[in-house]
Amino acid sequence: MNPSNSSLLYFRGVPLLVWCVSFALLMLHGLPALSGTVQIGYFTAATIAQAALLALPAWLLARGASATRPGWLRFSLLALLHLYAVGIALAIDANYQIYALYGFYINGFVWNIISTPGGLEALGFSNSFYVSSALLVLLVAAVYAAAVRWLPLARIANTRPVRAAAAVLPLVFLLQGGIYAYADHTGEQQILQSVQRIPWYSPITAKGLLSKLGVERKRPELDGSLSRRKGKFTYPAVDAQSIVLDKPYNIVWLTSESWRADMLDPRIMPETYAFARDNVHFLNHYSGGNGTRMGMFSQFYGLHGNYWFDALPAERPPLLLETLRKNSYSLMAYTSARFSYPEFDRTIFRNFARKQLHSDHEGDPWQRDIRNVSKLTAFINSAKQPFFSFMFFESTHANYSFPAENALETDYLEDFNYLDTDIKGQISRIKARYINASHHLDSQFARVLHALKESGRLDNTIVVITGDHGEEFMENGRWGHNSTFVEQQVKVPLVLHIPGQKARTIERMTSHVDLPITLLSAMSRLQGIDKRQVSFGHDLLDKNYRHDYLVVSDWHGSTLIAEDLKLVLSAKASDERGRFFTRDDRPLAEADAAALSRRLIGDYLRETPRFYSRRGKSGGQPPLAAP
Repeated sequence: MNPSNSSLLYFRGVPLLVWCVSFALLMLHGLPALSGTVQIGYFTAATIAQAALLALPAWLLARGASATRPGWLRFSLLALLHLYAVGIALAIDANYQIYALYGFYINGFVWNIISTPGGLEALGFSNSFYVSSALLVLLVAAVYAAAVRWLPLARIANTRPVRAAAAVLPLVFLLQGGIYAYADHTGEQQILQSVQRIPWYSPITAKGLLSKLGVERKRPELDGSLSRRKGKFTYPAVDAQSIVLDKPYNIVWLTSESWRADMLDPRIMPETYAFARDNVHFLNHYSGGNGTRMGMFSQFYGLHGNYWFDALPAERPPLLLETLRKNSYSLMAYTSARFSYPEFDRTIFRNFARKQLHSDHEGDPWQRDIRNVSKLTAFINSAKQPFFSFMFFESTHANYSFPAENALETDYLEDFNYLDTDIKGQISRIKARYINASHHLDSQFARVLHALKESGRLDNTIVVITGDHGEEFMENGRWGHNSTFVEQQVKVPLVLHIPGQKARTIERMTSHVDLPITLLSAMSRLQGIDKRQVSFGHDLLDKNYRHDYLVVSDWHGSTLIAEDLKLVLSAKASDERGRFFTRDDRPLAEADAAALSRRLIGDYLRETPRFYSRRGKSGGQPPLAAP
């Protein structure tokens, strides 16, 4: 055998190794979650095809290296080949780790976290996580190096069974793709659910062809079609200059990361609970999203979360904050994360000057919160009135941060390492960390409220206390947020202090989208303003307040929440758990929800394009300039 042929066989052996490792990892992680001959059989065929797709880049690199004369190009291709082989094994394992935590694989949302400044910081990795990750990379690289050095890859790759199997791969790919296309068209859940266990699965659909062949379409379209852009983004539809503030109250807006509704408890948060009891406390309040991006966006813009994808490229700030700016408010915002992730420096706070944005991201989150509260209270004591101040608290974000003196629950997990912690087995001790972090959060809210009282400014100040979204602790099978729309992930506290409003609790369903119009209505008579042009929300304090349904969004779509139904329209979330639930997350049969769901979807389709104009027509305000 001449050297060139030997080299070619060697390079062909590496893609074979990539395919074997990919197939083994996919089967190892995916198969235990499946049952029944149909699911297991289809999953196996789909995994064979998916492993081949993952090995394809290695095969192309190997072909390129073997066809290149020795030199820098061959060396570079060979280095890329080995890096890819190690990287794909790590990526498959990382995908399943992420899926176990959040219910999704590495996707556009995850890439946004990785590529946006401050994104990885926001995940709250512990130091032990980085150590474990480095050791895992070294271990995989060492095993791979040993396999390349000692396994007869060239000889194995050239055997008749391997060559025959490679020849059959295109047929397997087409067969499993055809089965999926049919299952997608007819709603065959055993097939559709099985591919949820395959990261980066590339589905083949044939809705048009199958319809022409007379195959009945049984699977309804999800939110990908419902929330598609319907024209030019026309927000704000009202000029901020036209809104005159008759009662220019100060505003102190406090939002905490991952703060779910049941944490506002007299034992866990006594100071905040006492403040809620003396003001307007909303007991069934929903975020506009199950993650920070949509949760923050909805509470400042009063728009459904899927409008984020229009507001970001337009870099258009919310009407509420523009109104304050044009009415000569002193503006200041603090975060214990970064304003760049999510991109709030380009959206919510787009027209704040750099000196008006204070980001503290050094040290533990509880330490950042303490430092930022000190800055915020100093601003409250010295600011020229009227003023707006905002603070984003980070202590309650995973992995839940608190000083030792705030350990209300003593049996908590001391080192929460995402990589090697048994989340399900340790969930009660993980939640204990969260309770302790919420207890610490209470002390920081109390410092702000005390500063307002001591300065004599509380009687002339609106105070908003809420969370960006909730946090689940395996009550419905997931930990954290950003995965599904269960109550624990989307229901948050809301306390409002508005001068002149009597203390009371409000039990009706309310939403983050209601906050902007509520504050504007408290400060202005909004003469000549159509409130429907301001937001999707309603004045929370209006005696005629009513929502037929609320909209909660994620990166992939939305969920509609009514009194008697939770209708999941996000493709990712519906594939994870289903589409129809009661409000408290008990599954509903489609037949039991059909009439109400049709009405909700019809209303949603009519309402959701409100802030789009027809394509090709102008409308709305142009992007606003920075000060």
